[in-house]
Amino acid sequence: TKGHELNEHDAKESIEEELFGRYITDTKKLKEYGFKKQKNAFLYSYLLKEDDLNIEIVYDKLFTGRIIDLNTNEEYANFRQKNLGIFASYIKEIYIGILIDIRNKCCENQIFKTRQCRMLNKFIKNSFNDDPEFLWEKYPNFAIYRRSDNKKWYALVGDISLNKINKETDDKKEVEFLNIHVNKEDVQELLKRDGYYEAYHMNKKSWITIIFNDSLSDEEIIELIKNSYISVR
Repeated sequence: TKGHELNEHDAKESIEEELFGRYITDTKKLKEYGFKKQKNAFLYSYLLKEDDLNIEIVYDKLFTGRIIDLNTNEEYANFRQKNLGIFASYIKEIYIGILIDIRNKCCENQIFKTRQCRMLNKFIKNSFNDDPEFLWEKYPNFAIYRRSDNKKWYALVGDISLNKINKETDDKKEVEFLNIHVNKEDVQELLKRDGYYEAYHMNKKSWITIIFNDSLSDEEIIELIKNSYISVR
């Protein structure tokens, strides 16, 4: 089977979330693939006859999946454990291979994961005619925006563990963030508000970080990006 294309990830993020997080699913293609409509969901089954296991993949706005042991009619979940034996690793490879095949044939890749980040990208394109630039092979989900006239950056977006932005939490789930340029005299006042953090890997005197999690409204984010664009003239 095809390699699973995954890096070591935090246990809180499922295999399905990691594989499909940046993809839009075409339900028409799911039907063509072999998914069966069940109320508001779609179900796909794949029988591993030699191993007496049945893989069930469900799509209901998000993908979930389980493997049923046909001998006991109980769920086989060993493949989701951190330390895997030979058989569990073998089953995990098959499971992920199926998910990747579904993704390749039924889903469309999105550059950005969150709705707010996609909203911002569209606003920047419509307002400033700037496209995201992906400068780092090591960080393929990091993108910068810069003015076309002076080439100065006014925004950076990317994925990072939450605890690297919010120092008050140990939560390592990945979040999509935005770095924006602000007036130096506004930094401390902004940091007193909910949803604003010290700049991640940028000059903390004139940059701040926010997270795309709807803690700030779309309108507020748009105002921030407008000001950032102006401030780097």
